[in-house]
Amino acid sequence: EICACLVGSEMCKETEHILLIANGEGKADALYQSLFGPITPQVPASILQLHDDVSIVADEAALSRIIEKNLI
Repeated sequence: EICACLVGSEMCKETEHILLIANGEGKADALYQSLFGPITPQVPASILQLHDDVSIVADEAALSRIIEKNLI
């Protein structure tokens, strides 16, 4: 089951702290693109790169692409 809360970029800017949760290998590419790819409308979560206070909770499978590129 997938549950998501989507907010516009203006609300994102006004939010003090953002918590991003990702699990499973199916999220590995999206998580990588969100954090390390270009900021683009094709990857809405990439806007989080501009926020000053984002916490990420992810399992090893979701982090697998980032781990394989030795980014963490």
